[in-house]
Amino acid sequence: MPFYMRPYVSLCGAPVLRYQGEHAAKVETELRYQFWKRFSLVGFVGTGAAWTDIEGFEDEQTVTTSGGGFRYELARRYKLHMGVDVAFGPDGTALSVQSGSAWFRP
Repeated sequence: MPFYMRPYVSLCGAPVLRYQGEHAAKVETELRYQFWKRFSLVGFVGTGAAWTDIEGFEDEQTVTTSGGGFRYELARRYKLHMGVDVAFGPDGTALSVQSGSAWFRP
């Protein structure tokens, strides 16, 4: 199978397809605090693992990332937020522009 079809860990702050194997899992959380009118702060942390052997977790690759950012509510009626995040991981720092929410209810 091609390398881009194998399971991989997808976290903000971790390079895409860097941590991959036959199996992958991740856990992440995000907290947002609306501090003034339409402005809010965001903090997040996540960890993930990719491995090839399910019985012995051989060749396991793990990664933990964290970061924060800010959001501005563009449309109150639709609860649409947009902002910028800075994420820190073992491979460096990443800057990303976010639109919407990763969760069902913003």
